[in-house]
Amino acid sequence: MPDTWSDPLDPVTEIEKAHALLATWLGSEAPRQIFDEFARTLHVAFTMVTIDGTTVDRAELLEGLPAARNSRPGLVIEISQARILVGTAELVVVRFLERHRLADAHTDRSVTAVLSVDEVRGFSWRALQETAVAD
Repeated sequence: MPDTWSDPLDPVTEIEKAHALLATWLGSEAPRQIFDEFARTLHVAFTMVTIDGTTVDRAELLEGLPAARNSRPGLVIEISQARILVGTAELVVVRFLERHRLADAHTDRSVTAVLSVDEVRGFSWRALQETAVAD
């Protein structure tokens, strides 16, 4: 399995960027611009399976996020152990560990993400699957 990517676009940087936007939105009194920038990272056909097994599409996710602004003050999301599973000209599949850190507590999840590659826009998130990781 490949763990490198030869394209100048970096999927791991995209993953870190999107999660930094999300953490800023959820963890602070962020301006609406942060929400809008996060929303632009999601493909129109985006779907996600959450940590509790619920499947949501782009519209459902974005519908609930405005009310979640600063719902977890101080939230930090860390990305580690990123590994590219598949990389083609059209898409990249990446598995990584996502840690949500809040005060002295944290929760971990193993995440598999499918990113579409667009030469103009860069990456857009097509699918996301989260699985809880025991401490």
